[in-house]
Amino acid sequence: MSLRRSLLGACIAALTIAAPAQAEIINTTFDAPMDGDAAFVNCVTGESVPYVQTYHIVANVYTDENGDQQVDLRRFDPLTATAIGPVSGDRYILQTKSVSTGDPLDGTKPATSVVSFHVIDTGSGADFEFGGTFHTTVNANGELTVAHETGSFRCGHDHLHVGVQL
Repeated sequence: MSLRRSLLGACIAALTIAAPAQAEIINTTFDAPMDGDAAFVNCVTGESVPYVQTYHIVANVYTDENGDQQVDLRRFDPLTATAIGPVSGDRYILQTKSVSTGDPLDGTKPATSVVSFHVIDTGSGADFEFGGTFHTTVNANGELTVAHETGSFRCGHDHLHVGVQL
Protein backbone atom coordinates (compact mmCIF):
# COMPACT_ATOMS: atom_id res chain seq x y z
CA MET A 1 0.00 0.00 0.00
CA SER A 2 1.39 3.41 -0.91
CA LEU A 3 2.19 6.10 1.64
CA ARG A 4 -0.29 8.46 -0.07
CA ARG A 5 -3.08 5.86 0.14
CA SER A 6 -2.23 5.14 3.80
CA LEU A 7 -2.36 8.85 4.64
CA LEU A 8 -5.69 9.28 2.84
CA GLY A 9 -7.14 6.38 4.87
CA ALA A 10 -5.71 7.75 8.12
CA CYS A 11 -7.10 11.19 7.32
CA ILE A 12 -10.60 9.89 6.63
CA ALA A 13 -10.49 7.74 9.79
CA ALA A 14 -9.29 10.69 11.90
CA LEU A 15 -12.00 12.93 10.47
CA THR A 16 -14.72 10.34 11.02
CA ILE A 17 -13.66 9.74 14.64
CA ALA A 18 -13.18 13.44 15.39
CA ALA A 19 -16.50 14.53 13.89
CA PRO A 20 -19.75 14.25 15.79
CA ALA A 21 -22.72 13.41 13.56
CA GLN A 22 -24.08 16.97 13.64
CA ALA A 23 -20.76 18.66 12.78
CA GLU A 24 -20.57 20.61 9.54
CA ILE A 25 -16.92 21.70 9.45
CA ILE A 26 -13.80 20.06 10.82
CA ASN A 27 -10.65 22.11 11.29
CA THR A 28 -7.99 20.02 13.03
CA THR A 29 -4.42 18.79 13.01
CA PHE A 30 -3.00 15.33 13.63
CA ASP A 31 0.45 13.76 13.81
CA ALA A 32 1.52 10.80 11.68
CA PRO A 33 4.71 9.00 12.73
CA MET A 34 6.91 8.32 9.71
CA ASP A 35 9.18 5.50 10.77
CA GLY A 36 10.15 2.07 9.46
CA ASP A 37 9.29 1.97 5.74
CA ALA A 38 7.80 5.48 5.94
CA ALA A 39 11.03 7.09 7.24
CA PHE A 40 12.93 9.03 4.61
CA VAL A 41 16.34 7.88 3.46
CA ASN A 42 18.76 10.66 2.69
CA CYS A 43 19.83 9.79 -0.86
CA VAL A 44 23.18 11.56 -0.39
CA THR A 45 24.23 9.91 2.91
CA GLY A 46 22.08 6.75 2.93
CA GLU A 47 20.88 7.53 6.47
CA SER A 48 17.30 6.42 7.33
CA VAL A 49 15.59 9.16 9.35
CA PRO A 50 12.25 8.70 11.17
CA TYR A 51 10.12 11.78 11.81
CA VAL A 52 6.62 12.89 12.76
CA GLN A 53 4.59 14.72 10.11
CA THR A 54 1.80 17.02 11.29
CA TYR A 55 -1.16 17.55 8.95
CA HIS A 56 -3.74 20.34 9.03
CA ILE A 57 -7.15 19.33 7.74
CA VAL A 58 -10.26 21.30 6.89
CA ALA A 59 -13.30 19.30 5.75
CA ASN A 60 -17.06 19.46 5.50
CA VAL A 61 -19.05 16.62 7.01
CA TYR A 62 -22.58 16.03 5.77
CA THR A 63 -25.25 13.36 5.62
CA ASP A 64 -26.08 12.17 2.10
CA GLU A 65 -29.50 11.21 0.73
CA ASN A 66 -29.06 7.64 2.07
CA GLY A 67 -28.39 8.88 5.61
CA ASP A 68 -24.67 8.03 5.41
CA GLN A 69 -22.10 10.43 6.80
CA GLN A 70 -19.74 11.77 4.12
CA VAL A 71 -16.49 13.72 4.42
CA ASP A 72 -15.66 16.33 1.79
CA LEU A 73 -11.97 17.15 2.24
CA ARG A 74 -11.27 20.83 1.51
CA ARG A 75 -7.66 21.19 2.66
CA PHE A 76 -5.01 18.65 3.53
CA ASP A 77 -1.84 20.54 4.40
CA PRO A 78 1.35 18.92 5.65
CA LEU A 79 3.14 21.30 8.00
CA THR A 80 6.93 21.80 8.23
CA ALA A 81 8.51 18.99 10.25
CA THR A 82 11.93 18.48 11.83
CA ALA A 83 14.00 15.38 12.49
CA ILE A 84 17.36 14.37 13.90
CA GLY A 85 19.48 11.84 12.03
CA PRO A 86 19.93 8.86 14.40
CA VAL A 87 23.44 8.16 13.08
CA SER A 88 24.76 11.57 11.98
CA GLY A 89 22.98 13.72 14.56
CA ASP A 90 22.24 16.15 11.70
CA ARG A 91 19.13 18.29 12.10
CA TYR A 92 16.69 18.05 9.18
CA ILE A 93 13.93 20.45 8.17
CA LEU A 94 11.21 18.88 6.00
CA GLN A 95 9.15 21.23 3.88
CA THR A 96 6.22 19.39 2.35
CA LYS A 97 3.65 21.07 0.14
CA SER A 98 0.52 19.53 -1.30
CA VAL A 99 -2.18 21.27 -3.32
CA SER A 100 -5.12 19.17 -4.52
CA THR A 101 -8.26 19.79 -6.52
CA GLY A 102 -11.10 17.51 -7.58
CA ASP A 103 -12.40 14.36 -5.91
CA PRO A 104 -10.63 10.98 -6.26
CA LEU A 105 -13.90 9.14 -5.52
CA ASP A 106 -15.85 10.91 -8.29
CA GLY A 107 -14.72 9.80 -11.75
CA THR A 108 -16.32 12.89 -13.31
CA LYS A 109 -13.85 15.18 -11.54
CA PRO A 110 -10.56 13.32 -10.96
CA ALA A 111 -8.25 14.75 -8.34
CA THR A 112 -5.03 16.47 -9.28
CA SER A 113 -2.32 16.83 -6.66
CA VAL A 114 0.87 18.82 -6.94
CA VAL A 115 3.31 17.79 -4.23
CA SER A 116 6.85 18.58 -3.16
CA PHE A 117 9.01 17.07 -0.45
CA HIS A 118 12.14 19.11 0.30
CA VAL A 119 14.58 17.84 2.94
CA ILE A 120 17.14 20.34 4.19
CA ASP A 121 20.10 18.86 6.09
CA THR A 122 21.33 21.71 8.30
CA GLY A 123 24.37 19.65 9.36
CA SER A 124 26.23 18.34 6.30
CA GLY A 125 24.09 20.13 3.69
CA ALA A 126 23.06 16.80 2.09
CA ASP A 127 19.73 18.18 0.81
CA PHE A 128 17.30 16.49 -1.55
CA GLU A 129 13.91 17.21 -3.08
CA PHE A 130 11.07 15.44 -4.87
CA GLY A 131 8.27 17.15 -6.79
CA GLY A 132 5.44 15.65 -8.79
CA THR A 133 1.98 16.01 -10.24
CA PHE A 134 -0.53 13.17 -9.80
CA HIS A 135 -3.99 12.60 -11.22
CA THR A 136 -6.05 10.32 -8.98
CA THR A 137 -9.38 8.59 -9.45
CA VAL A 138 -11.19 5.35 -8.61
CA ASN A 139 -11.67 2.79 -11.41
CA ALA A 140 -14.83 0.76 -12.14
CA ASN A 141 -13.64 -1.95 -9.71
CA GLY A 142 -13.46 0.55 -6.84
CA GLU A 143 -9.64 0.52 -6.84
CA LEU A 144 -7.63 3.68 -6.38
CA THR A 145 -5.53 4.41 -9.47
CA VAL A 146 -2.83 7.03 -9.85
CA ALA A 147 -1.41 8.28 -13.15
CA HIS A 148 1.88 10.00 -12.42
CA GLU A 149 2.19 12.71 -15.05
CA THR A 150 5.42 14.48 -14.18
CA GLY A 151 8.08 14.42 -11.52
CA SER A 152 11.53 15.58 -10.63
CA PHE A 153 14.04 14.39 -8.08
CA ARG A 154 17.17 16.19 -6.90
CA CYS A 155 19.72 14.33 -4.80
CA GLY A 156 22.63 16.62 -3.97
CA HIS A 157 23.76 17.88 -7.38
CA ASP A 158 22.06 15.11 -9.41
CA HIS A 159 18.71 15.89 -11.05
CA LEU A 160 16.24 13.47 -12.62
CA HIS A 161 13.03 14.38 -14.47
CA VAL A 162 10.47 11.73 -15.26
CA GLY A 163 7.07 11.38 -16.91
CA VAL A 164 5.59 7.94 -16.33
CA GLN A 165 2.24 6.19 -16.02
CA LEU A 166 1.85 4.05 -12.89
